[in-house]
Amino acid sequence: MRQLVDSQIQGSRRELQLRYINPTNDSPGSKAGIQMLLNGELDFAQSSRSLTPEESAMAEQQGFTLEQRQVGIDGIAVVVNQALKVPGLTVKHLQQIYLGQITNWKQVGGPDLAIAPFSEYPENADTVLLSGKRVLEQALISNVQYVYSTTEALRRLS
Repeated sequence: MRQLVDSQIQGSRRELQLRYINPTNDSPGSKAGIQMLLNGELDFAQSSRSLTPEESAMAEQQGFTLEQRQVGIDGIAVVVNQALKVPGLTVKHLQQIYLGQITNWKQVGGPDLAIAPFSEYPENADTVLLSGKRVLEQALISNVQYVYSTTEALRRLS
């Protein structure tokens, strides 16, 4: 997505030089990017979600308005190590895994092996599989392994 968006921006606004900056006090994600924008650390942020009313209000309190432009539709990518040969997972399966109701791959057609789920920290995650962020924060099982970013999760998974 970045390559497509970057090339569009660079093609129409040659005076801009795009540089990606990782947050210093948070993991990468929409929340961190928007917060850095509000703090004056960025001029532009990509987000996989819309602004919250609180974020819009913070911008107004600081004397500016944040403009949103949709460039795509976000989705959830669920990755399972291919060596497990799991035939497929439903949203219900994923909910049950993260709630600790499904704990072994054999429960979803895979080998007899414990499931080790990864997640971004709930306060940084942009996508919620359960109904409501508060439910997710309270319900995640203790064996969820929290990661800094999707890239870290993929490295650990492999």
